[in-house]
Order: sequence, then structure tokens, then C-alpha cells
Amino acid sequence: NYFLVQVSPGVTASEVATRIEQASDLVSAFPKEQFIANNLSLTGDNFLPILRVLEVIGVIVGTVVIGLTISALTAEQSAEYGVLKAVGAPNRMLYWTAMQQALGCGLLGWIIGVPASWGVVTLAQYFVPQFPAAMSPHQAFWMLGCTIAMSLFAAIMPVRRIARIDPLLAFKS
Repeated sequence: NYFLVQVSPGVTASEVATRIEQASDLVSAFPKEQFIANNLSLTGDNFLPILRVLEVIGVIVGTVVIGLTISALTAEQSAEYGVLKAVGAPNRMLYWTAMQQALGCGLLGWIIGVPASWGVVTLAQYFVPQFPAAMSPHQAFWMLGCTIAMSLFAAIMPVRRIARIDPLLAFKS
């Protein structure tokens, strides 16, 4: 339990803290900065590991969703990739096409997701003022880097599929 003490003009917070602690051995008094530091430390030790696990799960889910989307696009466009291979398009160009699709998919999600998450945080803080959350451009750019990495990693399976496409597939139907 805790309570806040407002200091009168002309009295320092450390003087008041000393008086409070002298009045009872069962009470500890902290200046605002130390109280915040103690709570951040407690939160960091107990709550942040859970958030880190959720972040990892989010990255895995995002990678899988992008990968499945691009795999479906690749399967759907197999004949087109076959035609490109038949007319002499190098595999490198086909791989780059799949990676561009994956990057486009990931960046679209980032463009929609970042403002949406900022809106959710703003609403949460409006309805629950105690909700401790902060969003910054630094975090958005960190998420952009993660999105690019997830997209490129997700393109691995579709690229492997493109490598195995038979150019004659384009002419079978």
C-alpha cells in the first residue's frame, strides 16, 4: 500500500521523507523519482518476460501469415512463372518477384497496423488512464525492420517452389 504526500512550499521532499520514516519504523518514504524507478524495476522483472514471449509469438505468427499468403500467390501464379521461365527469365528475377510480393504484403500490414495500434493505445489510455503504454516513432521503425525481416524470411518457401516450377507447365493447359 502507498499514499502520496504533497509537500508544502519551502519544504523539500527529502525532509518530509525523513520525518515520515522517523515517525514509524513500519513505513518507508520515497521521493517520486525513486518510487517510479522501484515500480519500473518491479514491472520489468515480473511483466516484461511475458511480453517478450508474446512478441516472439507475434513475429512467428506474422511470418507464417505472410509465408502462407505468398505461397498461395505463388501456387496460383505457377503457370505465369512457368511462362517467364520458358521465355528465358532468370531465376533471380523470379525470386525477386516473390520477395517483392512478400515485402508488399508485410509493408501493407505495417502501414495499417502501426496507426491502428496507436489508436488502440490512445483509446485504452482514454478509457483506462492507468494503462501504462507508450508509442514512439523509434518503436514504429523497429517494427518496420522486423516486418522487412519477417517478409524476407517468409519468402523462402515460395522462392523454393518457384525454383522447382517446370517451364513446360505453362503450355500444358
